[in-house]
Amino acid sequence: MQTRFEFDRMTTEPSIVSSEKHGAIPVTATENLQIPQLPAFTAQQRALLDQFFELNQRYKDSLHQAEESLTMSLTTYRQNRMCYGDITDVACFRREFFETVHVILSSSVTIGYEMAFHDHTTHRKRSWDLDALLRVKPDQVANGDLVETISYPQAKLRLRRHYVVQNQHLYWRTNQVTHHQQVVPWTEGLMLLQKFLEPHSIWLAHHFLSVQAYT
Repeated sequence: MQTRFEFDRMTTEPSIVSSEKHGAIPVTATENLQIPQLPAFTAQQRALLDQFFELNQRYKDSLHQAEESLTMSLTTYRQNRMCYGDITDVACFRREFFETVHVILSSSVTIGYEMAFHDHTTHRKRSWDLDALLRVKPDQVANGDLVETISYPQAKLRLRRHYVVQNQHLYWRTNQVTHHQQVVPWTEGLMLLQKFLEPHSIWLAHHFLSVQAYT
């Protein structure tokens, strides 16, 4: 007798149903599985899980309170690179960015990168390229002003994102783009970048990606 898998409308658990229309008796697929007998929680495990559930609820309450004061969800802010947990989040994102760019952009296009930090505690100014940024520790970028610059030398374009760093967290403040060393509106700068990149990227030319993906 041939059988087929069907999903019960009330659950997501698959059942094996006879292919014969008459006299079919559903049999739960898990009935023949050997489910291991799990031991009961120990007192220490219960205490640790109590702590987890309490912290998880605090997290949910804190996130809800924070998002009540925002115009969008925190996820949307993060997706738009408007806040980061710390400097390592930026470094990881940019490492993936440059790894991806080699796939979606012609190798003939040169892209520069720099992160500059003005420390409000020591009043020192430091800057890193991507390789050096990957080695920076969060406590080295605790409080101050941060400027991230992506440059396209062949197009004479520099795109900057300015962040306020507070308790190691990064909060976006403003964007800036310069063309031939002259400040232009952000939207105009993106249009110039798109015009320059389209001949070098089929992804951009065919609208599979927006120009924001290259910033």
